[in-house]
Amino acid sequence: NEQTQGLKQLAQDYVLNQGLSEGADVYVDVDLTSIRSYAAKREGAIPGCGSHGRGPCYQAPRISVNGLNFDWALKPGNESGGPYYDLALQTAETLLREGKARQVILRSDSGFASAERLKKAQGLAEKFPNFHFIMAASAGPKESALLKRIEESRQMPKKRWRKVSPTTSVLEFSRRLVYKEEGVKARAVLVKQQRTLTKRFGPGKGQTRKEKQDHFYFLLTDYRPSECNAQNLFRDYHGRQNEEQLFRDSKQARAFLHLPDQSLAANELYLSLVLLSQTLRRLYQKRVLPKKRRLTYAPTLNNWFIEIGGKNQGSELDLLLPSLSDSPGNPDLDQKSLQTVCN
Repeated sequence: NEQTQGLKQLAQDYVLNQGLSEGADVYVDVDLTSIRSYAAKREGAIPGCGSHGRGPCYQAPRISVNGLNFDWALKPGNESGGPYYDLALQTAETLLREGKARQVILRSDSGFASAERLKKAQGLAEKFPNFHFIMAASAGPKESALLKRIEESRQMPKKRWRKVSPTTSVLEFSRRLVYKEEGVKARAVLVKQQRTLTKRFGPGKGQTRKEKQDHFYFLLTDYRPSECNAQNLFRDYHGRQNEEQLFRDSKQARAFLHLPDQSLAANELYLSLVLLSQTLRRLYQKRVLPKKRRLTYAPTLNNWFIEIGGKNQGSELDLLLPSLSDSPGNPDLDQKSLQTVCN
């Protein structure tokens, strides 16, 4: 509806005007989370793609730019966020045409991996030399070419693998066929993670054993090895963990999970208010707070700046942390800072 689109436009204006630094790299992330609904009669709450079993849920795709909410939606539980990859590409192209960013990097997890989306990302990379993408992809039965790369890796000498952590290694494949039926090639980096699983072998208490198992997935990219080697590509992709905090923070602090209405449109409007408030709060952190406090969770900020009777005590904060230059003790600076962010 118009109100939801207006809130999105407001968030996008704030991000473009206040959230980007001239000449710096810009990361565009697209992701999807499910929201469990305990009221099955709510419009759009349908059992489907969520991680909540067979219960009714919504899907909430989201695009973020440098850790700031840029675009979002609320979908019925049986819909995926696939079209949002196209919107993420449009967002990246908008940033590229503005010319403020040194490089624009689009990152996505394996839920968005497909031959069609890979082709579109490669097309944008050919069009703009300062655009890059990193797409995670898992090897399922349909992706026979990716399964073949895993089998190929088992025949390679161990010295080809590069450690990125005590339990994780990466293997460079350069440019290979990754989607056989569509004939799509890309540079592929294979990631191998050693996981420890607990398995039960009997009905009695304690009848379990731990087994080590290798988990594989791929990072598909247009980066050349000379621009970004396999280890740095892995680290760059997992910078997405900062973006994952957006979901966690909005769920914990902004009642993201408590959609209040029976209609889908009203709940999407509420979600838009939640995400716009989160964008403004992140801008406040980025432009006002000291660097070491810029990734602080919203509940902690609330305890610092909002007095709630019987909950937070200012004396406890003073004992544990040094005083903030923009704390409630300096209201003039607070007003100036808020004006800086909101103007």
